[in-house]
Amino acid sequence: MAGVGVLHIICGRHANFRANQSAGTNLTAPVIQLNSVVTLVLAVVLLGEPCTMLQTMGGLIIIWGALIAQRQVPQSLSAAPLRFSPRKAEGLLFALFAALA
Repeated sequence: MAGVGVLHIICGRHANFRANQSAGTNLTAPVIQLNSVVTLVLAVVLLGEPCTMLQTMGGLIIIWGALIAQRQVPQSLSAAPLRFSPRKAEGLLFALFAALA
C-alpha cells in the first residue's frame, strides 16, 4: 500500500500537473476523471467483482462525457482570440497517465 501511495504522489500528481500545463484544465480534467472507469475495470478483471448494468452504463456515460469535452469549438463562436495554445497530444497523454496512476 505504501508503494501505491508513492506511485500516486510521484507519478500521478506529476502527470496531472504536466497535463494541465500542456493542454489546460478544461481539456484534461475529463480525461483524468476516467480513473473511475479504470478502477471499475481493474476491480472486475483482477478482483472478480461483479459489474452491474448500472455500473456499465455509468462507465459509458463517463467515457462519453470525456469525448464530448474534447470537441473543438469553431473559431467563429469563440469570443476572443486564444492567447494560450494547447498542446493537445502531450496534454492528453499525460492525462491518461494520471488517470492510470
